Amino acid sequence: MAIFLYLFLIFSDMQILFILLSLFSTTLCAQAAFNAPEVDAIAYDDSGNYTFFQKLRNGNYRALDLDFDVKYPIKDNFFNFLSPYWRKDDDEYSEEEILEDNTEIIFTKDISKTSFQDFVGKTYLCDTVISSEEREEGHIICEMVNNHTAVLARIANKIPTYGFGQYIIDTPKDTPRWLTFDTEQYAILVLKLKDSKQIYLFIKENGDLEKVFIPMGDKIVLIDEAKYTFRKITSEIYNLKNYRYSTRDFDDYFEVFPKGKKYEIIDIFKNKALLGTYDTIIRNDTFIITKNKEEINIYNQFFQKLNCGKVKSAHLINLAVEVEDEQGVKYYDSTGKSIPKSALREFSCGTR
Repeated sequence: MAIFLYLFLIFSDMQILFILLSLFSTTLCAQAAFNAPEVDAIAYDDSGNYTFFQKLRNGNYRALDLDFDVKYPIKDNFFNFLSPYWRKDDDEYSEEEILEDNTEIIFTKDISKTSFQDFVGKTYLCDTVISSEEREEGHIICEMVNNHTAVLARIANKIPTYGFGQYIIDTPKDTPRWLTFDTEQYAILVLKLKDSKQIYLFIKENGDLEKVFIPMGDKIVLIDEAKYTFRKITSEIYNLKNYRYSTRDFDDYFEVFPKGKKYEIIDIFKNKALLGTYDTIIRNDTFIITKNKEEINIYNQFFQKLNCGKVKSAHLINLAVEVEDEQGVKYYDSTGKSIPKSALREFSCGTR
């Protein structure tokens, strides 16, 4: 009887997993990583400046500044490759001297052991109270959406509005739904510390270190201009299954390069964003369409493959994609949800 129960539980888990993967799947490629066993502490100040420190045998510390070599592989194009390296300070500092110029020191011995895959696809909600005004406007969430990209956004349960400025129009007949806005996109660099520990750096396309994502026990510490704490939430809590990000940063972090007679997508750390090479790649800020001979696949801007069935042809329409399959023409948003053609009004300029 126990064996049958065990098999039933396994089968049930497989069913649940199949259902979760049926909407879209993520093609996982290698993430960018930088070995940093010499880092023993991280200090930050109120201006959002970070300094890493190496502890010396005499108990003092030496500053390590993370910097990047920047190269532009395409003539007359702003897209660049980043290669991290350390700039080491010759001076020594005591712990007290470090705190004179910084708000706090986080020691690597207090950081939890994690792997990158512990966080991919997970949503984290900011617990830190910023202000009552901002709290009323919504919550701050953080998500590593794939091996390359982290997103910070504000979410609020609101009735959608259309237009901008004095021409904003709401739709009273609509029901409130969770919307994302004030979206910021970052490249992720995994900093590999000693004792199999890792922290995750959120990097802008120009090499600016914007935020540091630090696992500490059952919470996440995100240091920016201040220290914020995040906790993992499930999508069901905020009904986020069908929410979508609006981002215009794709060209800053990814570019299409020729590979022999085919093409591939490369990120700013020279890693492949999609595993394959393709005869054709068509993209905009929201979708990527790849084609190899007769096989057509569609991905959203975070390289999540959408389940659109057997695709005969596909066309980009603003924040939606038009797909022709064996049953006719359908429309999908970036979450992989099928939408009616009448809903395309939501994706016109100036909507949110």
